Amino acid sequence: MNKDLFINTCNIKHMKRSINVGKMIVFPYESYSNYINLPARCLERLSNLHMSNTYFFELKSESKELVYVGVKEFISTDDCVEVPCWLSEQLQTDYANITLIKNIPKGEYIKIEPQEEEFFSLPDNDKLVEYELSKYCLLQLNQIIPLQIFDKVYKFKIIEIKDHDLIDILNIDLNVDFNNKFFKEEKINYPQEEINYPDLNKDIASIIQEPTQDIVHDTEQIFNAEKLENIPVEPIVLPDRDKLREARLKFYTKKEEVIQEKTVQKSSQEPEPVPEEKTKAPEPQEQPSEKLEEPIPPIKIKRKYTKKKKI
Repeated sequence: MNKDLFINTCNIKHMKRSINVGKMIVFPYESYSNYINLPARCLERLSNLHMSNTYFFELKSESKELVYVGVKEFISTDDCVEVPCWLSEQLQTDYANITLIKNIPKGEYIKIEPQEEEFFSLPDNDKLVEYELSKYCLLQLNQIIPLQIFDKVYKFKIIEIKDHDLIDILNIDLNVDFNNKFFKEEKINYPQEEINYPDLNKDIASIIQEPTQDIVHDTEQIFNAEKLENIPVEPIVLPDRDKLREARLKFYTKKEEVIQEKTVQKSSQEPEPVPEEKTKAPEPQEQPSEKLEEPIPPIKIKRKYTKKKKI
């Protein structure tokens, strides 16, 4: 690696300003995140740029595979970059060109697709995913990332990112949605009854080509004007008014006679009313005569008056 890790040439890539760091040896280490470790002297060079404490890098392999990462610590040996094992497998190289990138937009919404059907049977799987995603700093569209949930590693593909292809998810409230590719709608096949519909074209053609003799005979009787003129017509005779009045009188007289007979029959069938027993009023009982007490005569008090003599 050159003594100067940073080359002063800067170029614009989409919304990112990049600065080339240099070429380093890739050393894999066990981690389910996208953070790398750089040499200590890289920190001295980065501090001269007067940037914030969060640094993002682009790793490019010899086969032009791109990976976007953040830096965790500056503890690796010189000319060596420590990369998580799953990222080193994507790079498929022993050397990677490292470039510092800036101005990555903050993310708002992503949609991920679990690659194992067993994941959907986990309790509170959405909260577990949100916790494991906090170990990542950058997310790239169409990238497959591993998340360790309990004792098993599940893989997830990022199939949708709102408005961008690369986002920063540090210290934000990220909305995460899931796509279940294993879900299949069950189609219910209802039994269908076979209905033999008539062929209207054949029926119409047979009626037009082979008319019956009865139809022709009936149409001749209806639409032949000469035969209609020779048919005798019987005159309609109306009854006299006097006869109608007599018939009405007879009807009403019979009706009244029937009503009278019914009333007579009802009266004959009704039972005679039972005479009500006269209830005798209770005789008044003689009350015992109370002995009247004789009045007590008044007591007469006689007073004696004495005359006083004058002295």
